[in-house]
Amino acid sequence: MLQRIGWIGIATSVAIVSAYAQIASFSVLHATADPELERVDVYYDGDWLQLGLPFRQLSFRREVLAGPGLSYRISVLPEGSTGASNAVATITLAPQPERDYILVFLGLRVPQRFAPNPDGLSTAARLLIQEVPIMSDTDRVWLAFTHAATDVPRLRILRGNGQPLYTGSASYGTIVQGLLPADTLTVELVSSDGSPIARFRGDLRPFEGSSGLLVLSGFAQPARNQNGASLGLHAVFLDGTIIEFQRLDAANPTAQVQIIHASPDPQLRLVDVYLNGTRVDDFGFRSTTPVMELPAERPLTIGLAPSNSRDVRDTLRSFTVILPSGVQIGAVVCGVLSPQNFAPNPEGRPTDLTIVTFPLQLQSSPGTVALSAVHAVTDAPAVTLRVGGQTIAEGLSFASTAPYRELPASADTLRGLPSEYVLNLSPHNGRAAVLVVTGFANPAANGNGPDLQPILVLPDGTVIPLTPPASVPSSPNLSPTVRYSEGHLWLSLPQEGITTASVELFSPTGERVAEWMLPQLGARWHALPLGSSLARGVYLCRIASPALARVWHSTVLVY
Repeated sequence: MLQRIGWIGIATSVAIVSAYAQIASFSVLHATADPELERVDVYYDGDWLQLGLPFRQLSFRREVLAGPGLSYRISVLPEGSTGASNAVATITLAPQPERDYILVFLGLRVPQRFAPNPDGLSTAARLLIQEVPIMSDTDRVWLAFTHAATDVPRLRILRGNGQPLYTGSASYGTIVQGLLPADTLTVELVSSDGSPIARFRGDLRPFEGSSGLLVLSGFAQPARNQNGASLGLHAVFLDGTIIEFQRLDAANPTAQVQIIHASPDPQLRLVDVYLNGTRVDDFGFRSTTPVMELPAERPLTIGLAPSNSRDVRDTLRSFTVILPSGVQIGAVVCGVLSPQNFAPNPEGRPTDLTIVTFPLQLQSSPGTVALSAVHAVTDAPAVTLRVGGQTIAEGLSFASTAPYRELPASADTLRGLPSEYVLNLSPHNGRAAVLVVTGFANPAANGNGPDLQPILVLPDGTVIPLTPPASVPSSPNLSPTVRYSEGHLWLSLPQEGITTASVELFSPTGERVAEWMLPQLGARWHALPLGSSLARGVYLCRIASPALARVWHSTVLVY
């Protein structure tokens, strides 16, 4: 849920104004779940800021004069009350010039009527002051985590994969500052001993470069707290936007899982997958599910059955796992049902049907693609996979995985298999992917099963088969022409319609010394600047066209 509020004008009721006074601004967030304070009136120096401010809402933003000797008394009263004696909470704000503040109203009017704080902290109503900076980092989000849930103990704030989202821990009534990724976040709140408290998910992608608060409010046990509001997590931004994070029931923990079908067994070309008895129809070889939410911290049975199965009793093979809460896991089905009917693995590794798991990554740094690799070819030895000049997997054996490695989001060549393959990562900038080597190295010795072929698997369920680069055409009219002249590399290929070609120049030692991306490479000359620092000598020019699945090589003399 997204909401916005507005600004109101500058305060003028200041008795003494410094000659050097400048402007600051503030607003008040209502974060107390006390049912008696569902709406409150907010005042500053006796003037109203907002009347009837609802729970989990931000007041109008007030501009005030700021400078030496200037301060403002902020008070919160029950709705409809008058007089300073009825104030539930009061604080003095001495704003600094050109600063923005959010004041958080939290706590309880009569704490004795509610469950005590587990850490023994006072839960009396009060105001907290938090300065909110204007962001200069446009790729992230500045959010100060604010613990405003009175019956929740000191906690740690983690990402869904178990990594800290904020440094340290937060107890009730404290604020922890942090820079967060502008991403779809799963936020897991755990106590100091690791016990789960609650999980939430929210989308911060539209708010890169913004700043505000991430506020935990409400009660963990409403029944013990006058049936007040249950726990909620909200991102409150300086401009008044409020984002409600979706609650993922802490009593039903989940994990994020992507299942990839990489078993080349002809009997499993098309299968039904059962997840705790629920059927996923027609799951084909070299296909994948998108990332799914599956039950965690209790047994999960994954069954494979013929594609015409009637129910889970037709399962051919099943596997039972217990997924940790909040993790992201890739699960690759590989191997064969009856290993004795297939060629053995050259390294003697078992080839019985199995599920290989690995930590799943969903995103990568800007300008890169995070790439993992899985070896699912039963009759192939260990392989070392290289993309361009980088090794992405060394000595990778059947049913093994390689960790993610960030590669440039560009077109290149995959090497290390019997054939080379075009690997175009250009469309997947900032994402993660899994390279799965599938099929049989020798189909004739394996029931004429599918040929060896690598596939690129994306978290959304997209599968991209890789293809070998086309041979360099023998006709001189289709060969690229590459020349050096006056500090430029001159390039032409007399064939129109080749789009998004990448051009790379390598030194005799294999070092890439220059790189270009051309929107179109056709029957005309392209002047590519080299500069004057390039040493004289013979260089290798590599031209790749993902659209045509072609890679050309040419030598060029720089003089």
